[in-house]
Amino acid sequence: MLCQNWHQALDLLQNLLIKLGDQKDLLEDCYEIYNKINDLELMLNITERLLAIDSENIEYSSRLAELLSRSNRGKEAAQAYDILVKNHYKNLDNTILEAWFVHNQKYNPGALDTMLAWLKKLLSTDPEDINALWLYGKTYSAIGEHEKALGILVRAHKLVKEDIKIMLILSSIYAIMGNIKLSKQFAKMVLDRDPVNISALTLQGRVHTYSCGDPIFKQLNFAASKLAEMNESKQCSIHYLLGKAYDDAGNLRTAMEHYKIGGILHSRGRNLSELATLQNIKHALIKHFNMKGISNEIKSISKNNKPIFIVGMPRSGTTLMEQVLAGIDGIYGAGELKFLPQLLQGIPISEVNQDILRVLAKKYISEIERISPNDSKRVIDKLPHNFQFVGFIHQMFPNAFIIHARRHPIETCLSAYRIRFSMGLHYSDDLATLGRYYRVYDELMKYWQSILPKNSMLEVRYEDMVTNLKDESQRLAKYLDLPWSDSCLDFHKRQNKVTTASVLQVRKPIYTSSMNRWRKYAPYLEPLLDEIGDLVEVYERELLANRR
Repeated sequence: MLCQNWHQALDLLQNLLIKLGDQKDLLEDCYEIYNKINDLELMLNITERLLAIDSENIEYSSRLAELLSRSNRGKEAAQAYDILVKNHYKNLDNTILEAWFVHNQKYNPGALDTMLAWLKKLLSTDPEDINALWLYGKTYSAIGEHEKALGILVRAHKLVKEDIKIMLILSSIYAIMGNIKLSKQFAKMVLDRDPVNISALTLQGRVHTYSCGDPIFKQLNFAASKLAEMNESKQCSIHYLLGKAYDDAGNLRTAMEHYKIGGILHSRGRNLSELATLQNIKHALIKHFNMKGISNEIKSISKNNKPIFIVGMPRSGTTLMEQVLAGIDGIYGAGELKFLPQLLQGIPISEVNQDILRVLAKKYISEIERISPNDSKRVIDKLPHNFQFVGFIHQMFPNAFIIHARRHPIETCLSAYRIRFSMGLHYSDDLATLGRYYRVYDELMKYWQSILPKNSMLEVRYEDMVTNLKDESQRLAKYLDLPWSDSCLDFHKRQNKVTTASVLQVRKPIYTSSMNRWRKYAPYLEPLLDEIGDLVEVYERELLANRR
């Protein structure tokens, strides 16, 4: 367009569209202007009109899915990617196939079984379709069937030795399964071919302890020299990796600067919205979920005692607790399940009633039965943020077990601050916001404690687990009404899946270096200490009293 005034140009185009009807070239010109001014809604509107003219156009279909995702309409984006992939699979690049997988996993997990069936059919006609094998393996891994995923992906790797995306997923799954050696090996294979591959650098960084001058640190510094050529997301990853590297090497000042920059790039203001959401949830719960509501006789929504909910702040020791409990016969550690928040999503707290909870409880049990072994007596759901739903959990499952994992407030927050979480948790990107979020969490847990019937929730401190694992694991077994086993003490030898940031820590025997570590970072933690310094004093007094 020669016209420099966007509004005049749009007026001209819209008048032409009124006279001539929707024309591709006119709509494309409109789209370009809306793109310049970043109006997502109007970009979507134009894209839908273009698709009405040319429904088979791959560019328009891809654009629609991407715009829906950017507009935070995740479920609609998942559906759009699904249609795009099913109609144009052979003509799509890996970026779109990956987006299809990610959106279904995040927004429509029920579609994963459908994806598996579709991919299986695809492979029946072409068993050596590398993209289909890659997605097939990723999907099996996403539903927890890592051994099956490995079989598929190892076969794919043998077919195409140089395929980087296959090596990356193999590195990831080997880390999940506890085979750190092979995880490192496949990450290195990627980096030998692509020295600045962010995914491989991240996988490698998760399982490596850096020291000054080590080859992997040098490799990371080489990648960092290319920062100016990277997009914002890749820059963010590099800063978090540099933070960990300098942290490992003992240069805390430089490490904290990189964490800070990484947090700014990761969050882009979303930290405050997550804090506001939790504050609103807390106010709604205290208003509508009061003492009377929980004290009333519960009409046996579900007598099922299979679920174990481990709740708390991220990085409070939930993974360690799950690994320890998995040593008890009959307990299955299912990891961080998204079932409960997905079931409750979109239901106003003021409208939750017995009938709704009865339906949700039935659906939840159906889901955990589907993913757990047939002989499981208990299934652990260790999604930390279920702390928001403790009251609903108790009403849905009066006989279920709720374990509140606690850890020193600063150790918890510092550990979260130093990680780039893949899914949200932007509140942890900024120290002050993280402190305010922690305080709301603390207030909410105290509220649940004040209204729940006695003994309906067990509190377990990370510090007690670390210093006295046998007694604490026996206390947990007693609470769960199951016989304790000394295999609880050998959690680090277990080769089951670990998908969280604790993948390396839980492969080691119990260690106390993670306690009282925060003090060396104290000069850099003023915004956090300003927010929760009083809670630190209370927690440390509790620890001292417990040890007398």
